[in-house]
Amino acid sequence: MTAETDGNPFDGGVSWDRRGEHWVGVFHPGYLSLFREHVGTVRALIRRRLDQHAAGLPDPEPDPRVAAILRLRGSAGLSELELLFPVVNRLAEVEAAVPDSGGVVELRGWEDRYRWGSAALDVCIALTEWVQCWSRGEEVDGARCPDPAALVLLSRLGEWLNEHVVVPLRPLVDPAPDR
Repeated sequence: MTAETDGNPFDGGVSWDRRGEHWVGVFHPGYLSLFREHVGTVRALIRRRLDQHAAGLPDPEPDPRVAAILRLRGSAGLSELELLFPVVNRLAEVEAAVPDSGGVVELRGWEDRYRWGSAALDVCIALTEWVQCWSRGEEVDGARCPDPAALVLLSRLGEWLNEHVVVPLRPLVDPAPDR
């Protein structure tokens, strides 16, 4: 990893090449495995919540990272289960699609871009909530923030993921015609 002048280890690390609807992302291999790890973590958090529902004993309040995703996704009056099932399925699909080695991903059409961009957004939301909890001195997974450097690292990872994956994969919006 190379460091930017401000010391951000997540500077760069991915480039996108487009050929029509087919996109190829070239990631620094370490970043892609880190992305896979965080996708798996968020998926496990949501699976834990779904397992609580399946057992008929959901905690009154979900993990704060899951709650943040529910706030993001919660519209149209859908239940928690109706919101979480598509999220966990999308995360599982993306996690399975991340290559075991190397740093190249192929996104074949808008469906793949939607899946990857949405999964990355869910990870960003979870990372942001994690940073906010630790900033308030709260525990996450039974642990307090180990040191300020860990807080900065998580924050920068979320910023990097948003800038280099979420934003580039957003659907392009045609500007309104001049009237």
